[in-house]
Amino acid sequence: LKNSTGNVSDEIDNEAILQAKVIDPYFKYKTKSQRQYLGDHLADISAAEVFTRNITWLREMEHGGFSETAWPYLYATYLCCLNYADVSQKFARKLGEAEIIPVLIDDLQEFKESWAIDE
Repeated sequence: LKNSTGNVSDEIDNEAILQAKVIDPYFKYKTKSQRQYLGDHLADISAAEVFTRNITWLREMEHGGFSETAWPYLYATYLCCLNYADVSQKFARKLGEAEIIPVLIDDLQEFKESWAIDE
């Protein structure tokens, strides 16, 4: 996984990498212990910091990460965080240490403000 931000085409390439190397194995291995092992490994290799940094970068773009080209990578990154935090306490802790909570709070605040009151 590329550990840099700034070039959208590089970041978009990461969506395919995440799918093949992180998301697919989550669904391939069905037991909690197997998934926990994968999540613990992600924690050990600092994936939480990379995910948080990339989510932050994409969300700070003019389109907020929701452009046609950026959205698949943003979605895949959120999915990795959600799935592995659910099965690995170690990965969840690393996400917290990477300060993903303020990023998620900002997202929720933005969605709240953009959601029509009568919906």
